[in-house]
Amino acid sequence: MIPAPKPTAKRQKPRFHKLRDPAYQAWIRCQPCLVCRRVPEACHVRSRGAGGADRGNLVPLCHDHHQEQHMRGIESFQARYKLDLRLRAEWLTDAYLREPGNGII
Repeated sequence: MIPAPKPTAKRQKPRFHKLRDPAYQAWIRCQPCLVCRRVPEACHVRSRGAGGADRGNLVPLCHDHHQEQHMRGIESFQARYKLDLRLRAEWLTDAYLREPGNGII
């Protein structure tokens, strides 16, 4: 009996490489937290696993509010703070693209 050939190892690309925008993430981290205005993290409104890219999908939330958003869930978090995170994420992308040097790639 002839043994089956071994599969060749392929180098895999990062799953979400095309969805990341390090310059935009850094810009978001320079904005104040949407709730308390403290130093933020760049938080995805829609996870990358669910198809969320960076532009139009990131909002600045401090660590505490980011954790709260995960614990409460997005709908409850938005209701508590009267925020529409998707709308804010889109507005932030527009503001980013209007700044000199940040034009559409």
